[in-house]
Amino acid sequence: MGRFISTRERQRVADTVARHARSAAREPSRERIERQLIIGTVLDPSLGIIDDAVDRAEPDGALERELLFDYLTDVLYRKLASITGDGFSLRVLTDADPVDLVRAYASKAIRGGWQQVRRERARRTIVTDSADLLTSPTAHHHLPPDEIVAQRMMAPLMRRMDALQDDASASDWDIARLQADSIQEIRGLPAVTTPCNRVRRHLMELFDDPGEAETLEVLITTTLSAQRALATGRPQAEHLLLDDDLMVLWSGWGADAVDALVGNDVREAVALVKAAVMFPPRPSERELVEFRRFLRTLSHRPGWATLSARLARTWVAEWFTARNPHDRVSSPAAAEENRQAIARQWATVVREVLAFEGHPLGAGIHDAETIHRRLWRQYEYMTGLIARAS
Repeated sequence: MGRFISTRERQRVADTVARHARSAAREPSRERIERQLIIGTVLDPSLGIIDDAVDRAEPDGALERELLFDYLTDVLYRKLASITGDGFSLRVLTDADPVDLVRAYASKAIRGGWQQVRRERARRTIVTDSADLLTSPTAHHHLPPDEIVAQRMMAPLMRRMDALQDDASASDWDIARLQADSIQEIRGLPAVTTPCNRVRRHLMELFDDPGEAETLEVLITTTLSAQRALATGRPQAEHLLLDDDLMVLWSGWGADAVDALVGNDVREAVALVKAAVMFPPRPSERELVEFRRFLRTLSHRPGWATLSARLARTWVAEWFTARNPHDRVSSPAAAEENRQAIARQWATVVREVLAFEGHPLGAGIHDAETIHRRLWRQYEYMTGLIARAS
């Protein structure tokens, strides 16, 4: 059955969906954006539609739950966003109860999520086995030279890299993440944990300064050495002096994983850390306008219009770079100074959003991190829509 949703709440959702559907019908050029606003209403975490469907599937452990949740989120986004025959028509969205409609579709669609789970488990097994082949002392007796094996593994990844680098819209952030993914897949390494924003900003200052390359390498190899010592239960006194927020980078890394990384070119470790700490590029003005518009629609209570604009402004300052990659006008130093001034208001805005009556971002929002994840998920989807519409 899922969690209880009151008649009043159902009516609010139905009225909001109908309003956006009518707007799309009057102005077909706005249908993509209006559907995005419908998605924000129907998939509001407080309704629990996705969570309920995943719970009913009875996933075994956190990995299965995460995979099913991501799969179902993507399927529902596509179904609600599509303006072709494979999506919900505007008439269906207005004639039916939107909550029941999407709940029923989620219950049916979740079956496909198990294929995603099986593929992911198979992928992890293949990656681990391939890494073992590369590092096993006896591999040379049964396989071609390591270099040939590595080239075969890298070929599809390099094709992805070439395609991304040829994409004019791809940012340094996109390329850095793909580089890190490639290293992880080839070496069979765990992910590097993204530290707090304070550490991220500090490390990015080092990355942006060519004169600090050696400092970065020393810092990264020192933290890896400390993580190995901790993993084997033999920490040294100097390791205990390292910043805990910096050591978060290697959370969950065992001695074998550290050895697999440090046994290769130090630039691989540097690339992994850079991808983990880089901030995505500042949104374009068009993206900012649409994102502010979306946030404003989440509540009609007095004060939300102003607070939602401040939320968008401070969130971008806290979680993105100071400039958009296509900005060739503003001064980098002035843009960064402005970003810092705005970002200092982030904590205050977070408190105001959490205290705002009606919880516009959803009932599951309880701190700065959950606010960020909620906004990021919506932003990623919205920018995808804008890109396809361009």
